[in-house]
Amino acid sequence: ISQDTYSYTGEEIKPQVLFNGEAVNEDEFTVAYDEDTINLGVKQISVTANENTNYQGEIVLEYEIVKISLEDIKDSFSLSANEGEYNGEEHTVDVLYNGESLPEHFEVVKPDSIVNADKYIFTVTATEQSYYQGQVELEYQVAPKDISALWTLKQVDEQALVYNGEYQTPEVKVFDAEVEVLADNYDVKYENNLNAGQLTVTIEAKGNFCGSVSVNI
Repeated sequence: ISQDTYSYTGEEIKPQVLFNGEAVNEDEFTVAYDEDTINLGVKQISVTANENTNYQGEIVLEYEIVKISLEDIKDSFSLSANEGEYNGEEHTVDVLYNGESLPEHFEVVKPDSIVNADKYIFTVTATEQSYYQGQVELEYQVAPKDISALWTLKQVDEQALVYNGEYQTPEVKVFDAEVEVLADNYDVKYENNLNAGQLTVTIEAKGNFCGSVSVNI
């Protein structure tokens, strides 16, 4: 036979018996399969030489029907969405099988929470009683929220700066509409803050946010 293991299909699996690379001649040999050629397990094929031929005796060949590897059908699994943008709320994501709800013979290990910008892994495994084995992983990505057109900067002390020979770092606060943004969410950078002239303050978002906003003082 061409191979000794076959994945379960729910239908009869009867491998073709070959002799010197070609299908056996039914006039010379009788081929008999086990009664059960559908379910999991080791199966036997008996090949017996027919009378009045150049051959005699019997041999027994074995093959095994094994569980379907989830890796072989990984394209059948998908997520209800592959990505989303951070919004401060829990993202609801479902695992699908051929676009439908997951059958009972599959189990999913989901992330405990999907909120922050990050990569999240869903692991699909098969139940012990099923005709499947192994696992597949599906990835969901929460992207940082771009704040470039949303956040604004305000100088805390609006008095004009006066040259003093030192680098000046005027304090600024960041707002999303009327809500102040916590400083943990951005870094502050200063440009042209030594000599007299226009000083530029830039905040660069980080963590759950991306993008930048600048203001000239």
